[in-house]
Amino acid sequence: MARDSGPPGVYARCLSTEVFAGLSAELAKWRSDHEQQEMQRTKAEGRVFDFVKGLRFSARLIYIIRERLSSAHLEVDWGQVIDDSGDLLSPECDVIIHRQGYFRRWNGGKADQVMDFRFIQRSDIVAVISCKSLVRSITNEVRNYYIRMKPYVNPGKLWLFAECVPLGKEKKIKTDARAAGYAGFWHLYSWGQRESRVRADEQAWADFLTKIEDLGRSHRKSG
Repeated sequence: MARDSGPPGVYARCLSTEVFAGLSAELAKWRSDHEQQEMQRTKAEGRVFDFVKGLRFSARLIYIIRERLSSAHLEVDWGQVIDDSGDLLSPECDVIIHRQGYFRRWNGGKADQVMDFRFIQRSDIVAVISCKSLVRSITNEVRNYYIRMKPYVNPGKLWLFAECVPLGKEKKIKTDARAAGYAGFWHLYSWGQRESRVRADEQAWADFLTKIEDLGRSHRKSG
């Protein structure tokens, strides 16, 4: 069982962030490929579906968080939140960190399941993370998602995580995300499309893991 905290030494730091390094390299390779760029630009037939690429990213993030919270008795899933009345469901949530248990589970529980989608009660929500592929700016769509999620999560419990952001816009996007209401913003890497340059952001990875570890510690104390 992996622990969700550890000594702040060089090995602990490297072991904690190596999963992000691998994921960043995998996804950046697809994004920086010139043929893939052209197919994406022209919306050509034969592309990988955008929602599949997005699901791959959010699923990998779920696995990373599960490992970091494995000793905190919290669960991490994909699904929707049920409001307090039981009458309404939230928009789709890419990543839900919640107390153990769930209201309903679709297509889960088997070794060969195709999906594992869960409905979680609002009272059990610890945090929700919205995942995005390329965030060039905080758009109305991103702002509206925060507004639509307000009835389903407490203040400070909705975060935003992007696969990548444009080079040079990291600080502005983070500031704008917080201004839009998100309690945190992180990204895997920065991307310069014109110069086909990729820059991994190890500090963002470390900051995100610290936030996850804080959740684990807080839950153990409250439990």
